[in-house]
Amino acid sequence: MNVKLPCGTVSALAGLLAGVCAPATLADDWRHEAGMSGYFFSMQGTSGAGGHTADVDLSISDVMEHIDGALTGLVRGSNGSWGYWFSYEYMNLGANGSKVLFPEVSKLKLKGSLDIGNTIIDTGLTYNVPGVEWLELLAGVRYTNSDQTLELNLQSNIGNRKLSDSFEESWTNAIAGFRATMPINDRWNASLRLDAGAGDSDSTYQALAMLNYAFTDKWTGAFGYRYLKDDYENNDFVYDIELSGIEMAVTYAF
Repeated sequence: MNVKLPCGTVSALAGLLAGVCAPATLADDWRHEAGMSGYFFSMQGTSGAGGHTADVDLSISDVMEHIDGALTGLVRGSNGSWGYWFSYEYMNLGANGSKVLFPEVSKLKLKGSLDIGNTIIDTGLTYNVPGVEWLELLAGVRYTNSDQTLELNLQSNIGNRKLSDSFEESWTNAIAGFRATMPINDRWNASLRLDAGAGDSDSTYQALAMLNYAFTDKWTGAFGYRYLKDDYENNDFVYDIELSGIEMAVTYAF
């Protein structure tokens, strides 16, 4: 049996089907990116363990002088509506020093070394606000691990005595915020990410302002400024630190 529908009804059904199918097509159109980043930062605040704390005030050049290693990774993706991100950062800082004690009456010499390893994992989901293509809401977690080792070696004419102690602490915070991306031209765009949260920490904040340049359809480079604050304290472990400085990244889309 053939059923004839009025022309207006056919047009309405066609529009309805287009509206239903378009999001389904968009939901399958995922774009993923993977890359690495570099963070050249200064460090200020208070840190300590075992009941002993110290003020920290290191410039970017101070940090670069004492950095022993670093490893970073970034993966993110979006289908135009929903998305995800995962970032991993590890850095190791080391410092050594020595001092002669009571040089007038003895030959006691104290040598010391401090090794600090920090890991930050940032992950969560994003959502593009409908009708506002440049605005992306985000929610996730930030995990931090700090491992500190202190070694002292007291040298004298009758022998050496070594002392060492280590502290390790991990904490996790829920975070929420947004990322705004504004096109400049076909190659350039500017982005701003702000997030804040709490949990194990009293508070944590991050601001990231970047200029992004598309070398090709696949390769993108980014350069900008990043600020990260974390205020954590648990028993005799204190990590109230601000990081701020230059952020660079390179990503590949697939």
